[in-house]
Amino acid sequence: MDLVERLVESINETVDLPYKVIAGYMRPGECIALAPDPGSSTLDEDWSGNKTKRMNYTIAMRTKDAELADKFMWDISNYLETVDDIPSNDDSYIFQEIEQTGLPSMSEQDEQGYTDYMLNFFVQIITRTNK
Repeated sequence: MDLVERLVESINETVDLPYKVIAGYMRPGECIALAPDPGSSTLDEDWSGNKTKRMNYTIAMRTKDAELADKFMWDISNYLETVDDIPSNDDSYIFQEIEQTGLPSMSEQDEQGYTDYMLNFFVQIITRTNK
């Protein structure tokens, strides 16, 4: 399924960020990453085996610049509020909705002065079967 790749691509193409969002967990130094969160679930399954799923994700930004983080995390948040479709390139899912489960917030700060900011959301999709 190409959902993570399409989410990353959609954000990178639409939101003007200081550096590109990467798929996976944050790397050392300044970065923005999108990673799956625990708790994703199947909500429903039809007779042909197609499943409605709720997929949980976090976008995280690590930076030493609090103003920068605040601005760009809110830019991402505002973008997610307007998304009405993120189509699959390999037809592995049908997009239904995206909803934030929180607002951008500071998560932690390390001894080097980097602060992590988080934004949680879920994407509801229908996965297609190949039966």
